[in-house]
Amino acid sequence: MTGENLGQVSSQTLGNLGAVEEVTDLGVLRPLLGFDKSAITDMARALGTYELSIGPEVCDALGPKHTTTVGNREWLERSEARVGGLEALAAQAWASRTTVSL
Repeated sequence: MTGENLGQVSSQTLGNLGAVEEVTDLGVLRPLLGFDKSAITDMARALGTYELSIGPEVCDALGPKHTTTVGNREWLERSEARVGGLEALAAQAWASRTTVSL
């Protein structure tokens, strides 16, 4: 599950979203894809996750210096390997999950 929102930032293009789909065997859920930024911000505040969402982006630490609008499969695979693989990231995310009552 991602917090991606189509077109909100220059890297969230159909080309990049498609590149992510290409390099994973897992299903990718993007529940916020069509929402506008203010609606997402309002939801985050209501859920108590807004402060977490304004922290540093993983993309800032791992991503290239210059934004691309169409991802490259080889680069994505190398980036995934640098962080220990998708399975390790998924296990870490699962271990640190929290429950939010709505």
